[in-house]
Amino acid sequence: MCAQMAEVARQRTLAARELLCANVLDAALRTLSCKPYKSNDKSSKVDACMELFRNKFLPRVNWDGRCKEVVKSYHRLRHRNAHPDWLTNEGGGLSDDAREQSLDDMIRLAWFCGYMILAMAGLENLEPKFPGPHEDWGPLITVTGVSPQ
Repeated sequence: MCAQMAEVARQRTLAARELLCANVLDAALRTLSCKPYKSNDKSSKVDACMELFRNKFLPRVNWDGRCKEVVKSYHRLRHRNAHPDWLTNEGGGLSDDAREQSLDDMIRLAWFCGYMILAMAGLENLEPKFPGPHEDWGPLITVTGVSPQ
């Protein structure tokens, strides 16, 4: 799962990054739930597989809302790529707001995949602490100048 998420960053287009990011979560959840994809089987859908994963690995109540947010992010990323616009530029035809939402959705899925790995490794009492929207982050570092004396 780590290697696949790293591959997301290497994709040339936003649409490819979105699709691969969503597919990594989808494949991980279905694999852990032993639910291969079947077109008319609701138990193999991400929503149902997420619920199975949450109940087994993240049983604390405070994960319910976060898991639902992750599933919503998955659906936004997956839906956009199920109906591509085929525009020739690398960003596709998304508005600035839609691109920002896409980035936040991919960040949310990447963080959740990290939590999945920790939970499967046996770490207990994981707290669902996800970053807020990327536009609120501010700079990672600030460089200030000091005048020589």
